[in-house]
Amino acid sequence: AGATTNVTINRLTGRYVRLPISLAGPGRIALADGTVRVERTTLVLGRGRVVIDGRVAGPSLDAKLRIAGLSLSDARRARVDLPVRGVLSGTVALSGSSAAPAIAYDLQMRNLRPAGAGRAGTWVAIDAKGKLANQRLELDARIANLGDGPVTISARVPIGAGGQAPAGTPVQGRIVGGFDLARL
Repeated sequence: AGATTNVTINRLTGRYVRLPISLAGPGRIALADGTVRVERTTLVLGRGRVVIDGRVAGPSLDAKLRIAGLSLSDARRARVDLPVRGVLSGTVALSGSSAAPAIAYDLQMRNLRPAGAGRAGTWVAIDAKGKLANQRLELDARIANLGDGPVTISARVPIGAGGQAPAGTPVQGRIVGGFDLARL
């Protein structure tokens, strides 16, 4: 076994376009025997936070992102043109190998509304959970405030090269609930 190199980043500040980025506290990275380990490093992105914790050991992946209060409006400051405003929180886990990665997600989006709607616009809340692995996307979501009750969506989509579903490939899905199209 080789020596471990530990790197501590005590302070980091910067901007991506107009989005301020900083560390909430010291960031720690360890390098040993082809493994890179990031230990609970918290990035502040605008008004939100992303905690990075995990390791990459050669082709092996094991990392988790915890997202808290990430404003979708801040994405516009980074010149990402999102058609909605709101707040994103949740977790994203990366596992598997670099040749066949698996991504599991559990996300909560709150106060979503069209970008130009202002504060008076109708908002929705979305809870989405699923994974992307083995060339397949799985999604289970619950959407609130589109009608009298929640709308649930369940989908299983094959994903081919380049992230596209191959032509003619069947997609499995189900949508349950009623919604008022005028709210969209």
